[in-house]
Amino acid sequence: MEYNKLIEKTNNIITWLDVNDVGSMDTVLRGLITSAQVEGQTDKQYEQFWSSIRSLCGTLPNSPIRKGTQPTLPTEILALWILL
Repeated sequence: MEYNKLIEKTNNIITWLDVNDVGSMDTVLRGLITSAQVEGQTDKQYEQFWSSIRSLCGTLPNSPIRKGTQPTLPTEILALWILL
């Protein structure tokens, strides 16, 4: 996975975390994302970080990672919409 793609995806999760309460998983996910966003790693390392982040998000009752076609709305609006 390319660095820019990882940054885009992880920033979307951080935005989602800012408006959704996931308890102690918030700290775990933010820590993992901080480690993943270090520039200068290999594409394989970024892919491994992303795989770990996806797995952790999969344990949440309302995962920020969706399968299928991504909506065109900004992540900030989608994060708030989920709360409704």
